Amino acid sequence: MESFLCTLVKVNDKIYIDIPFNVWHITNKKSNTQFAKIVILSDTINVLDFECRLAPRGEGKFYIPIGPKAYAIIKEYKKLSVEFDLIDKLHSINNDSPYSVENPIRRKIEYVSQPTKGYCMHAIISMLTGESIEAVCERMQARAFQGSLSKLIETLDYYGIAHGKIIYKFDSLPPICICNTRIGRRNHYCLYYQKKFYDPTYGIKKDIPIDDIISYIEINM
Repeated sequence: MESFLCTLVKVNDKIYIDIPFNVWHITNKKSNTQFAKIVILSDTINVLDFECRLAPRGEGKFYIPIGPKAYAIIKEYKKLSVEFDLIDKLHSINNDSPYSVENPIRRKIEYVSQPTKGYCMHAIISMLTGESIEAVCERMQARAFQGSLSKLIETLDYYGIAHGKIIYKFDSLPPICICNTRIGRRNHYCLYYQKKFYDPTYGIKKDIPIDDIISYIEINM
């Protein structure tokens, strides 16, 4: 695994992360078709992770392509680092799903507590689907502290749970949404439902200060 500071560049109106080393020297394969698993971090917080085909720019130099949704997430952070692993092929959480927005998994929302720290995202998916946290871990391809917004959204898509975009500027919350909250230097996720916060760590709470909510994703059920 390679690690480096995240440097964004703009080329022909598209956003990329500059890879500061020669990829061909790592693979010993002079090919313009290269795939990688990318993890973008702020300190120790996993901000975003995804797989992608690298964008070649000649003689072993490549960019990591950043789409509009990913850029909307990472632009909120001042200093980011990148963990980089080359892979043989691309994988996707929501491949071969038996569900869709028209045929979603349907469950009554009930409170679920996370078993230990680092499973707040998994617990929220469990609340929305009725699946066990262990089953959600397998579907999300993530254990404790390995969740990310990209994995969260892909897993919602797998279960056919209709959702909106990530919203950063707001004065109020929609009826059902996943909230990214601030606890000290850490991010922590909870589900807002029936005018209460279903917090996987602290139980069902009546209120969280709006200034402590970084963003939300609306859930349409």
